[in-house]
Amino acid sequence: MFSPVVAKGGFKFIEQYSIEVLGVQVEYYEHVKSGAKHYHFACDDNNKTFMIALRTLPMDSTGVAHILEHLVLCGSNRYPVRDPFFLMIRRSLSNFMNAFTSSDWTAYPFSTQNNKDFDNLLQVYLDSVFFPNLDDMDFKQEGWRLHIQSPGENSQLDYKGVVFNEMKGAMSSPTRQLWHHVCRHLFTPNSTYHHNSGGEPLCIPSLTHQQLLDFHHRYYHPSNAVFFSYGKLDSSALQEKIEASVLYAFDKKITIPVLENDVGFSQPKQVVEYYPVSQKQENSSHIVLAWKLNFDSMDSMDLLQANLLNLLLFDNSSSPMQKLLESTSLGSSPSMLNGLEDDMKEMVFVIGLEGCDDNAEESVSQLIMQELQRLKEEGIPAKQVEACMHQLELAQRDVSGGGMPTGLNLVLSVISPAIHNAKIGDHLNIEKTLVELKKQSKDPKFIQSLIARLCDNEHRVCLKMSPDTQLGAKNLEQEQQQLISWKSQLNLQQQKSLERENAELEKRQLEPQNAEILPTIGIEDISPESEFVQADEKKENYTYYHTRCNGLLYAHGIMQLPSLSQQQSYDLPLMSALLSEVGTGNSSYLSVQQAVSRYTGGISIKPHVWQPISSLSNQDDMRVRMVVSSMSLSENTHELFKLMQGAVASPRFDEKQHIKEVINQLASSSFYTIASNGHLLAMQAASSYLSVPSTIGLEWSGLSAVKRLLDSKEAIKTETGYEQFIAKMQNLYELASEQWQSQWLLISDEKNKDLLLDSFSQHIDCSVEKQHEEALVGLQKQMHPQTVWSIESEVNYCARAYKTVDITHSDSATLHILANYLRNIYLHTAIREQGGAYGGGCQYDSLTGIFRFFSYRDPRLHATFDDFHAALTKILKDKIKPRDIQEAIFNAISKVDAPAAPPDTVKQDFYASLKGVDKEFREGYKRNLLSVSADDLVRVVKDYFIDKSYSQAVITGHQQAEELAHTGEYFHTAIKI
Repeated sequence: MFSPVVAKGGFKFIEQYSIEVLGVQVEYYEHVKSGAKHYHFACDDNNKTFMIALRTLPMDSTGVAHILEHLVLCGSNRYPVRDPFFLMIRRSLSNFMNAFTSSDWTAYPFSTQNNKDFDNLLQVYLDSVFFPNLDDMDFKQEGWRLHIQSPGENSQLDYKGVVFNEMKGAMSSPTRQLWHHVCRHLFTPNSTYHHNSGGEPLCIPSLTHQQLLDFHHRYYHPSNAVFFSYGKLDSSALQEKIEASVLYAFDKKITIPVLENDVGFSQPKQVVEYYPVSQKQENSSHIVLAWKLNFDSMDSMDLLQANLLNLLLFDNSSSPMQKLLESTSLGSSPSMLNGLEDDMKEMVFVIGLEGCDDNAEESVSQLIMQELQRLKEEGIPAKQVEACMHQLELAQRDVSGGGMPTGLNLVLSVISPAIHNAKIGDHLNIEKTLVELKKQSKDPKFIQSLIARLCDNEHRVCLKMSPDTQLGAKNLEQEQQQLISWKSQLNLQQQKSLERENAELEKRQLEPQNAEILPTIGIEDISPESEFVQADEKKENYTYYHTRCNGLLYAHGIMQLPSLSQQQSYDLPLMSALLSEVGTGNSSYLSVQQAVSRYTGGISIKPHVWQPISSLSNQDDMRVRMVVSSMSLSENTHELFKLMQGAVASPRFDEKQHIKEVINQLASSSFYTIASNGHLLAMQAASSYLSVPSTIGLEWSGLSAVKRLLDSKEAIKTETGYEQFIAKMQNLYELASEQWQSQWLLISDEKNKDLLLDSFSQHIDCSVEKQHEEALVGLQKQMHPQTVWSIESEVNYCARAYKTVDITHSDSATLHILANYLRNIYLHTAIREQGGAYGGGCQYDSLTGIFRFFSYRDPRLHATFDDFHAALTKILKDKIKPRDIQEAIFNAISKVDAPAAPPDTVKQDFYASLKGVDKEFREGYKRNLLSVSADDLVRVVKDYFIDKSYSQAVITGHQQAEELAHTGEYFHTAIKI
């Protein structure tokens, strides 16, 4: 029980409430003196999360909020070191450390299972946010600076800076450009949403250090702060620490501007924008309608209604607007922006197409508005409405982490209402709101009124974004003119001063930091044990686990495949993707997708490479499995298995137009993810020459897969091309499905075990006699070891790969530690701080035995590859400090022991056990990590890297790719995507 006022820490208790479906109790407090808010999510989770969030409202596109986010983590009063954030990554067992800049908030979260580690990170984060140094040198490093390319009277200037290069990479994506054009025209300059909070590359150099200091003074105050905590924590003790570290120093509240709604349009707008391309292609314009919604995102019912509207129009291919946009000849595929953006206080809704003729804006606008008008008058069938309500309920119950800690996902889901002074309880505990909305949704007139709130809304923009082959050169020329202007303002004395500043920064970046003033943990704080979930029941054809699932059931079917040729293996992911999109039996894809939406959380079908760790060295022992997975509410279990069985047992390949639409959408989505995942794709490409599993990765999900999708998109435009394509897909399916011998993973709450197993036995036929498991054959390493891939980009993604040994070798743990050591001691400084890339480092893949170097959104290329080599040679010359090895061990252990949401933990451990990784193996590997020495690091560098061959790849702009391939100095083959 709580008293009305909690004196300790100066926080006043306001309220508490339980969110049963999420398994948390929310406690809400306010700090009496400063007005700071604190939400604590109490639960039994040992993985604890903490986050500081602030309302930040930039009113230009200089990236001030984004650059400030970087500088805040570059030293503070109590921890006056250059880089406490990255140093704490090394000195911590955290499973998440980061910072985020959104359009109207900035947040600083971390998660860890270790109590001492939590306290250490808490102190560093609190001091960093509220008492940062904000040094001008850090501003020049992290934000932007003028750099003299070479000393002398005729030298040229260029721009450097981590955020400057990060945003050059980010804004190379047409989808990202389209979004910022939408916001710029949908909101007036008086709204923060009109501006690019990340920063426009051409605007960033107008930001001054003083403007950044003023922004921090205005917004980084406890009265504008919301503290979030999650997990098994004492909220009162936590508040005492916050008070002692921060709040004691702030005696008065300050007034932070509340984000007012922007003025509305009196009539719709029509605008044209452009995006740069090196070579113009026909039908490559993006045309969208975008609305500022008249729903209040701070009201939980309005927010749910807006999400229902989104699902009604775009849930799947049977949804009316999605169906219309997929089938129209006015564009190649629906826009990647389609749907609701609800992270902002003023929500945005987008409907549109990509791959349009340059003169199609009037036709596209009419098509969309006429369909909205039809839906407003006729409504939407009740079954589709019920399916959408079902999806809203699934989203409320699903506790899967999606790659991030459960607590972080939870607090991020309510950050917007919290920072805009709304009560988050209604946004978390939506059971009653869902019940009310379900009642309302049964009235056809209510659904029609939702559509009317969109189609009758005059605050909309029709935006056409067309390709321009001259725009890239124009932007470069504008940047050069800025630099010429800067140069003209510099006299000889000022130029010398600038040269000294750059030299001082370079010297500062190389100076050792006194990391010992930062808190840390010790080896003794690491538990020698590892968690590993044990199955409740294991039969020949299924394995069952119970865990906290909030009434959901999870099912994965792992299906054996016969031997496949090389080309068939490469085509497998595309065939698998079609299985979850087409109709089954006598049912069309429309009716199947309606049923999938009504009864499940969607069906995923993907191939996986299967190889026990006991045979990793034998690449002929690899096997391919098809995994079909889904989830449902407990009452829909029977329908879940019927739909999963139908997807793999009786797919239809005769739905020609829909299959074309699927290929177009897959091609677009894969192409537009290159800018954000370039470092991963480059590493995958560099590794492909060294092992068959890496080749499969390149061909299944890497750059080769992207190119294959784009080629297929073009090929199926002709009748002959389509017939050849669909025959290949159908033949592959028939071969793969000759015998669906399967093993199943089943997960539920304990009370639903009998229901799950009963439904499984009724609908899944596992009676086929087990056959000999065929090895995956016909695969060969394909790529040239020196390949450059080109896209529209002003930055680079560099990668180099070495073949070492896999997880079964005694050197595996040492290689794992080496990757962290090289990043910590050499690569972070060389590639990010000095080189200006957004990120860089190295990774060791213990299953393939490949060691990979990488850089991300990197302005350099040749110098970065030199840094990869230099890191290896320096380790042989420098004295290795025991503390540095210990920190590399912390990094490795935090990944080995990284927690996940309960259902995700079960999935991870199940698949690990199939490969022979059990609790004993994991703990043995952990012991090996803890015992790595300096001599071990030196030895493996000599054994596996010095004077050894390697392969490398880079993703870069088209012009530079041609030059690199032509010279042959680094690369011999160029592939344009």
